[in-house]
Amino acid sequence: MTVSWFHARTGRLPLGRSALGGLLVALLGLAASPSFADELAEAPNATPTQEAADAGTTREEPEPPARPLLWLVDGPARIWIYGTLHTNDPRVLARPAAVDLAFRQSDGFFAETDLDCDMLADLMKVAALPEGETLSALLAPTLRKRLVEHLDVMGQSLATYEALEPWVLWFTLQAAVQGEACGEGMPLDWRLFQQAKRTGKTIGGLESPTEQFAPFDAMTREQQVHLVERSLDQLEQAEDEGGEPITPLERITRAWLAGDEEAVRALTQHVSGEGDELDAELAARLLDIRNERIALRMAAIARVSRGRALFMAVGAAHMAGPKGLLALLEAYGFQVRRITDVAEVRALAPMPQPARPCPPCPPQPCRPRPRARCGPLGLPLPPFFR
Repeated sequence: MTVSWFHARTGRLPLGRSALGGLLVALLGLAASPSFADELAEAPNATPTQEAADAGTTREEPEPPARPLLWLVDGPARIWIYGTLHTNDPRVLARPAAVDLAFRQSDGFFAETDLDCDMLADLMKVAALPEGETLSALLAPTLRKRLVEHLDVMGQSLATYEALEPWVLWFTLQAAVQGEACGEGMPLDWRLFQQAKRTGKTIGGLESPTEQFAPFDAMTREQQVHLVERSLDQLEQAEDEGGEPITPLERITRAWLAGDEEAVRALTQHVSGEGDELDAELAARLLDIRNERIALRMAAIARVSRGRALFMAVGAAHMAGPKGLLALLEAYGFQVRRITDVAEVRALAPMPQPARPCPPCPPQPCRPRPRARCGPLGLPLPPFFR
């Protein structure tokens, strides 16, 4: 079988020591490096090192985006929302001055999902097939043969996925379809999270890993297998066309760099590349339904964090549209405005400090992990964060 440009560029997809370790990397950043995948697979509870966080910083840094996807949400608390891309593309990692200052002035940091726990264990809850079932039994012989050929080129084996739902394999194939970035180390969200930990900020997640993975598991088996077949069609089409096409990930990255949140959503919601009813259903589960949950939790965090400044990093595709986070927060009574210039951040008055700040929560183990019952700087958390 001819090795496509996608295969040649991605090489062995970052699966580390397990398919789930690689999938986790793909979910949180399609372009994460193999070394980062290995680190997660070997020690899912471990904190990536400072060296890993700073990997690749010796090279010449690209210019940061002129119009970052940064919004100020005014309410009981001052919330900065940064629309991110889950990638380690150096162009995306270049941090605009407004984003950097807003991050440094914030008391707490919330990622889209809880990055401070055993995500591989949570992923297993939704990714594993029922006992006694196998992936091969769900695949037609011709489809199984095509998969074996493509996975062999990628340095993988179908046996790796036998105990997993078809959507896990689909997501792995999509990493090849989308195209890999050329960065090193951790993707943007992980870097922000690690910096927040190092600088002593209160940290949290707007969703649990199980909640983030659930939209994939909600698909029927027939839909999942159909998506696997569709991904193979896309890879084979790329082989026939040859050359180095502009990949879907590159189109999304260019829209993000241009500060166009509407284009990012439009490109992202074509999940499988077809724009059909299945794409619409997946987009609703991955974006619209999750947006309702995330916006409610943002609002709850704001109310229990009165007088504080918080920085929240959420995928840029969640921002735009009538069902996007920005519109939902405005509907909840918050004032939302775009911030692109660092001077706008400097001009804001400092947030008032409470007379008697609560002590920080003690560190909590990841699993089992009963949540500390205090939120940002000791304030009480709503029930779904406990």
